[in-house]
Amino acid sequence: MASTLFRKMQTATAKDGTKRQYKSSNWYGRFRVPTTDKRSKSVVRCLRTADKEVAKKRLRKLEREFARNEDNLYYEQQQRPLADHLADYEQWLRAKRSAASHVEKQPRRIRAMFTACGFAYWPDIRMDRFEQELSHLGVKTATRNAYLTAVKAFCNWMVRIGRAELNPLQHVSRVRVTDADDSRPLNDDELRCLLNTTLTQPTLKGMTGRERWVAYRLAAETGFRANELRTLTWGYVDLDSDPPTATALAAYSKSRERAEQPLSTTTAAMLTDWRLESGNPCDALVLPCFPQDASGPSRIFHADIKAAGLQYKTSAGKLIFHSLRHTYITNLDRSAGKRGLSQRVVQRLARHKTAAMTDRYTHPRLHDKVAAVEGLPDVVSERAESRATGTTDAKPTPDS
Repeated sequence: MASTLFRKMQTATAKDGTKRQYKSSNWYGRFRVPTTDKRSKSVVRCLRTADKEVAKKRLRKLEREFARNEDNLYYEQQQRPLADHLADYEQWLRAKRSAASHVEKQPRRIRAMFTACGFAYWPDIRMDRFEQELSHLGVKTATRNAYLTAVKAFCNWMVRIGRAELNPLQHVSRVRVTDADDSRPLNDDELRCLLNTTLTQPTLKGMTGRERWVAYRLAAETGFRANELRTLTWGYVDLDSDPPTATALAAYSKSRERAEQPLSTTTAAMLTDWRLESGNPCDALVLPCFPQDASGPSRIFHADIKAAGLQYKTSAGKLIFHSLRHTYITNLDRSAGKRGLSQRVVQRLARHKTAAMTDRYTHPRLHDKVAAVEGLPDVVSERAESRATGTTDAKPTPDS
């Protein structure tokens, strides 16, 4: 690979406007490198030294590095931006008929991590930098693991189809999810205390205490997520129907499906009063000052639970805004059990695809467990009764 050393001609302008040319003090090197179309191109690099011998050594080092790249089977792929690889990966996901939600989420998570880490090309990916940004995501442990899984799946795909030799993130481990890392529901006393305290609190992030009280009640009595509450308009709240309903549009729901939730009588009455107070038209938001940023709801919720004297984190989990959805589904499960309703009803109201996901949101309380245990048969009392009636030697029947 032929190379040359030279000093660059530069132009300087004097105060009187005259211009003069002079040679740079630093040496420059010029050499040719192969391109992806089997041709070559000229590359010029400043060697950052005025010493010619030092410049020669630095130029030879650059040539050796480029020579190694020529022998690298993956050199061409490493010169492509990660955005191009990611576009191919998304097409591959679609071609193998992955679920639409999976195709939408995976590239978005990968793109977000690469942007946060500053990775533009495959050689930029470093495990230490990735782990640092992953730890600063500010999301739940399970969500952080989901981001890690998405990026590692992309890297494994790069290796599998021959675009890379190794997965640079193969040794990054998932974080173990514990009960304390997950959100927990509020019990009846905690929810009552939170609501009563919030009514008297000052405005936070533009939301009055009264509006936050409405938001918390809606979340705990409909199961709507933060984004669904943020975009809910009066035009999709039907308080005159039987039963009254509130509808989250498909564009804003997590499953990307329209969700029509029935409202209890008390929830409908609360919304009727709130609409009279706010006087908003049909196209107006039910909660006009609801925080628009992702972390806003949890921040105001954290401030209110602190004002109410509630414990943020216990061995059972943390209290965050999403805890209100846990509260809704847990209360649904208790109500269904008392009324003898199918768990399928709870799953449909929770808008979960599987019963296993609903089980993650139901948190049986101690007195519920005690009630279930108290319902077990008292075999000791039955034996004592059989002795009193002289039937202790009776053989058990097939139904026993």
